[in-house]
Amino acid sequence: MFTKSILQIFHPEPKAATKGGSPAGIFHATPMSKRLEMGQAIATFEGRYRGSNLQVYNLPKADGVGSFEVAGINECYDSEMSSELRTLISCGEHREAEQMVADYIVDYTAGVVEFFPESHNADDYPGIECVLRDTAFNRGMKGAAAVLQLALEMGEVDGVVGPKTRAKFGEQLTRADELLSALTRAREAYERTSYPWKKARRDEGSKLWKHLSKRWAQTHTVAGTLAAQRYDRCGE
Repeated sequence: MFTKSILQIFHPEPKAATKGGSPAGIFHATPMSKRLEMGQAIATFEGRYRGSNLQVYNLPKADGVGSFEVAGINECYDSEMSSELRTLISCGEHREAEQMVADYIVDYTAGVVEFFPESHNADDYPGIECVLRDTAFNRGMKGAAAVLQLALEMGEVDGVVGPKTRAKFGEQLTRADELLSALTRAREAYERTSYPWKKARRDEGSKLWKHLSKRWAQTHTVAGTLAAQRYDRCGE
């Protein structure tokens, strides 16, 4: 199911020091390469697999939102991309389809970078960016903004990242590890609560609760590993 790069997120292998090279334990990752790994991880969380091969998921008619999807890309909302992915999979091009999904996710969730006080802050806190990107793909940009506000314990949760949210975000970035944990907890709180743009509530009795809980834990693991790695800005 996991590509090689995602396996390395869960089981990173420090490189030995080489003459004229980098010290052991420093990864030659760049902000962009980390974002591609985020996209690959999210594709894996969303996708249905047979063995290690990404599959087309035929949606139940009762869902009423399209007839099929590939890794969360629904033909009702993006018929061109979903159809292209279905064609690739039917032709046995599973790896190419998976990479297309990852690239799509990186583009689709790019707006979370604007949540940070300064765009370069996202480069410095890839773990937090990862959780926000996964939330955005799973619950939309408004959902991701609301989860951030919940994690920041904002008085008003309106799903809009404005000056007050960015200022509070900037303050909390000085305690990034705590904020990362708060974001993961906030994802659960968001599901349990209704908002003007989200009437439905979910809890342990909901059909997808176990799947969501597993996804939050997996994302937190990937985010923690990304946050711990150092990267080479010279490689950008």
